This record gives sequence, structure tokens and C-alpha cells, in this order.
Amino acid sequence: MDLPILKDRRIERENTFTLLQNKDGTITLIPVTGEIYEQGTPLNAINLNKLNLLLKYLKENKLEKTENISAGQIVGGITENQISDTLRAIITGNAPLSAVVKEKSIDNKKLIRNTVGVPEADFLTCGKNLYDKTRREINKVIQGSIPSTYNIADNSSYDVTDFIYVQMGKNYTCNVGARNIYLLNIAGECIEVITTRLNTNTPKFTFTASQTGYIRASLYKQYVETWQFEESDIPTRFEE
Repeated sequence: MDLPILKDRRIERENTFTLLQNKDGTITLIPVTGEIYEQGTPLNAINLNKLNLLLKYLKENKLEKTENISAGQIVGGITENQISDTLRAIITGNAPLSAVVKEKSIDNKKLIRNTVGVPEADFLTCGKNLYDKTRREINKVIQGSIPSTYNIADNSSYDVTDFIYVQMGKNYTCNVGARNIYLLNIAGECIEVITTRLNTNTPKFTFTASQTGYIRASLYKQYVETWQFEESDIPTRFEE
């Protein structure tokens, strides 16, 4: 029995999906992987059972982590070249802990936020501040006085936020920094112009979401690092 050589799946676009609206009101996520650089090791019963047999063998023989285990001691007389260096290090207890937080890794500040975002799974939000400054459109501004004229144009004085989920009937507040705010549906279409009258002298702005959907805002450049958008009646202390 050969143990699997474990490989990570590597693709061009991680955690990226399109939305399929089902007739029963549910949403199906369809992965959009882009280019596949490495298929990765399948996570299935066959491969997991091989590892279970290995663990069972180690337990029954009471092998200490620090003991130098040869390939011949492992299930079925596996040869040395059938075991990867990584697996060998794990077996002998010499594998270093080297967790790497990548761009879209989920840490303790990135918690699920009720729904799927547009255009990809929007569960990478942090704490009470629903605005993620790392996911904005640079040198862009939203324009339009009514939903039908909504558009995004080039403008080096502003950045545009990503899609931020809001729920109908809930109150939301932001501090100074936004120029205008628009409400969009799950298809990314503008359905309401919430405000176009904010400026750098507006200390806060509060509104009640008329529908469940997403908001996007144009931010003045000098406030893109400190703008906060939260579910609240009043602004609270800024949180990264």
C-alpha cells in the first residue's frame, strides 16, 4: 500500500465564486478557479484510510515521536522512496510548525458575515468594521443621482469600497470619509441612491437599509485608511 504524497491544491483564484439563484430561494456557489497550477491530493476515504492505518500502526507499536522510524517499519513494507520528506518528518516528530497566513487566509479577525458577497464569497470581513480597506477599487469614484445613472469612473481623488452586505431594516453608521453611498441588489445593480451629499465636514452619517443587499461608497483619498462602516445607530471607536 502506497501512502499518498500530499500536495496542496494551487489555483489562480482562491475563494472566488459566481452565484446561481435557485427557484426555491437558495443560492448555489459555483467555484471560479481560473488557471489550475496544481490539482492537489484528493481528500477522500482511500487516502484518509491509508493515513489511519499508519496512525493505528504507530499507536499499537507505541512508537515515540522522537524515535527514528524507518520506511520498513510502516504498513506493508513501504520503500524509502515512497515516503516524502515532509511525511517522514511528521512521523519522527521533526516537522517544524510553519503556518503561513496568505492573502485570503481566515484568521480570528475574519469571521463569516451572514452571506455570500459579490463578486466572490464575502466572508473576509473584520469585527464591527464592515469596510475592508484591502478590497477597494483604487482611483475610482461612483457617480449618478438616480439608480439608472449609477456608474464608476476614473478619479484619482477617490477610492471605491468593495460590496458591503446590509440587511433590510437595520441601521448603519459611518464616520467621516465618504462622499456618496449606493445600495445594490445581489446582482450588483444599483437600486437606491442613499446619499450623494457627504463631504469632509460630515462627521457621521446614519441610515436604515430599505432592502437587503450591498452598499458601495466613494471615499475621499485621505480617509481610505480610517473610514468605518458599522451596524449601529451611532459611530463607535475606530477598529482596523
